[in-house]
Amino acid sequence: MSLVSTKWNKPATVTKRVGFRTIVLNLNPVTEEQIAAGVAPGANWHFEINGHELYVKGANFIPPDVFWARVDINEVREIFQLAVEAKQNMLRIWSSGTYLSDDIYDLADEMGLLLWSEFQFSDAEYPVTPDYLENYEAEAYYNTRRVNHHPSLALWSGGNELEAIILFYFFYPGPVLDGYEKLHTELLINCVYANTRSISYIPSSTYQGYTELNFSSARPQTPRYNNRTAPDDIYADTDVYNYDASQAFDFSKMPVGRFAAEFGFISMPSLHSWRDAISEDELSLDSRSVLHHNRHVPFGQEGDEYELSRAGLKQMTDGVEIWYPVPSFSDPVANFSAWSWATQVFQADKYANEIAHYRRGSALPERQLGSLYWQINDLWVAPTWSAVEASGRPKMMYHATKDVYNPVIVWPFYDKENDVLDVWVISDKWEAVSGEVTLRWVNWEGKELENPFKDESNSKAASKYQFRTGPINGTKIATYEHVSSAFSDDGAEDILLSLSLTTKQGDKHSSWFHAVPLGKAALRNPGLKIETKSSAHDGGVSFNVTATEAVAAWVWLDYPPSVRGYFDDNAFWLNKGESRVVQFNTWDNSTRDESWTKNVTVQSIWDLTAHE
Repeated sequence: MSLVSTKWNKPATVTKRVGFRTIVLNLNPVTEEQIAAGVAPGANWHFEINGHELYVKGANFIPPDVFWARVDINEVREIFQLAVEAKQNMLRIWSSGTYLSDDIYDLADEMGLLLWSEFQFSDAEYPVTPDYLENYEAEAYYNTRRVNHHPSLALWSGGNELEAIILFYFFYPGPVLDGYEKLHTELLINCVYANTRSISYIPSSTYQGYTELNFSSARPQTPRYNNRTAPDDIYADTDVYNYDASQAFDFSKMPVGRFAAEFGFISMPSLHSWRDAISEDELSLDSRSVLHHNRHVPFGQEGDEYELSRAGLKQMTDGVEIWYPVPSFSDPVANFSAWSWATQVFQADKYANEIAHYRRGSALPERQLGSLYWQINDLWVAPTWSAVEASGRPKMMYHATKDVYNPVIVWPFYDKENDVLDVWVISDKWEAVSGEVTLRWVNWEGKELENPFKDESNSKAASKYQFRTGPINGTKIATYEHVSSAFSDDGAEDILLSLSLTTKQGDKHSSWFHAVPLGKAALRNPGLKIETKSSAHDGGVSFNVTATEAVAAWVWLDYPPSVRGYFDDNAFWLNKGESRVVQFNTWDNSTRDESWTKNVTVQSIWDLTAHE
């Protein structure tokens, strides 16, 4: 009689969906051919997929909840869906303390999102005794093998900002540097390469790259650290936060690098979300609840936690006071709501311009090929960097970044110090695009102004420009000098430039330029009108918004908390007489009863001036 039970003789089977692609992070030295094409010397820092350079557009993903056990897969699905609809192709899965489950990678596979994945080491030094190293190795082996079949897996990083900490604090011989190198440049990299042949590895999310590759060595990449061939050579990705609000739109103060792994600025969540978290009597900027929820404080400062919180919030409110109309409503809750919205306008404006700056870099010597803003989602109600509130409600910034992530954009780049405006067309497509840009100077009443600018032959400057832009590149199509003094009959505060683009390939985009901050502009009441246009069988509803009296800046449709969903378009500009149809997409059946549509509101930057 056999002592082996026959029930154990059945073969085990595992069923997995797989995808095939080749994706690498190119950190190789810039070639002579690239230099001849205008790329600055140094090293590349960009992703290539199936042999194509890829302009990465995306954000950083954080845990949707402090307790992962409370996270429903549908929450993640909604965040990923918003990312896809915002034209994002990659999310960086920040090393937040846990690895994503297989079903989340499955979602990314289905939705076409690439996931920059990180081992769970962040902003700290870690012990490297034998028992710890053994544990790290087992962890790395398991997770590398577990998710290796997912086509969404784009990169393994040893952790968050680790090399930056070494270079800033510990770049000298000693146990901290030795431990970092043993763990991140020796152990983890070999764990990855022992278990996959298809994924690149970097030891840190911010990484200067390497000076040498030797896969026969215990340290396959020799870190570059601060070793440069020449002072102006460009090597690294950037991770820069500038909280000086006065510099928010100064392109000369924005980082220059090959790739932007993190950047951002905080804003308040909406009044709807605050009401879910704190009591009505705490709805003010200086309430103890709001101050407690804020965890952004000035870097390196110490002291009383509430005073530090006030200082952190001041960086945000400074942005409103410098650039936009300052809310001053007599009703305290209305004033709090207006301030919350105004900080979102500042955040949206800043992110859009910074992303445009990075995208223009694809055509400049840095050959900048990616931006991942901090952060797409949130885990609680607080002033944060998120594009989507913890409730799932998109902020202004979500829609502004969605707009600037369009494949082909036309964008104004203003040098205030020299009073010079450059207009660029930027494309991240893999093929060349061509088309036409129309430029119209108008005032806030929507009246078209005579173009005072001259071209090189001293003739009246054109209002239409033909362009052709190469793959993942940009083209400057116009330059205007002395912009703020060019209109003799109209002050700079009443000058706007409307830019619109169409390509022969079917792309469309528009943007606006104003020479002075909106807080000092000659704003008019745009007379916004909103009407329900149609009702879809699935519960979605369309709305038609019109600016009947003047130009409307930062038009914002808001929906009541009784429904869950999002608008497909928001945070846009309208010229006088212009209309736009906006669709509300629902996450569930909460919109079946269409009585909620009566409580949809619309406002613009003008409404911040409507003080009682």
